[in-house]
Amino acid sequence: MMDLFTSFAGAATARHHQALIAAGVPSEWLYGGPARFGVARAVFAGPHWEPHEHGTAVCVLPDAPLSRPGEPADLMADLIAFRTADPARWWLLKGGAAILNPTARDLAEWHGEPLAVHASPLDWMRAGGGGVVVLDWTAHLPLHLGRVPLVAADLALGERLDRALNRPTDRTEISVMRRAAA
Repeated sequence: MMDLFTSFAGAATARHHQALIAAGVPSEWLYGGPARFGVARAVFAGPHWEPHEHGTAVCVLPDAPLSRPGEPADLMADLIAFRTADPARWWLLKGGAAILNPTARDLAEWHGEPLAVHASPLDWMRAGGGGVVVLDWTAHLPLHLGRVPLVAADLALGERLDRALNRPTDRTEISVMRRAAA
């Protein structure tokens, strides 16, 4: 997965960086560390994407940001593709990531701080890579976002988070089998 992301990151040109800066992504963040994004051509099948030389141009992000060039992909589970013209829609390469930037959730829990939740990967980039994005709303989100106070980017996202995290508890009937007397 890391080699694949490295190839996408290597395909990013100054024109791609300038387009993201024009879209509100801070240049200090884009240039302030290892590759923050890549570019690819992709085809889509449901919630997934795959590279294809004749596909649509997309921006590619690792689900767990890298801290230094060449870093092992130990924390990276997936690659996210989205189009800057339609940032509210994205696709996962493997489908293994529930949130973008899970390390931020862990740090928020560790430090007892609220966690910013952004509506899209582009919004996350505009925030300089701080906070998280829910990538898979079908995932069990209490597992990925529980135990930390959340700060939603807007009311609609806050309401969606509330519905996803505060579902009525399903009750499971449990019975105990009786063993026959010996």
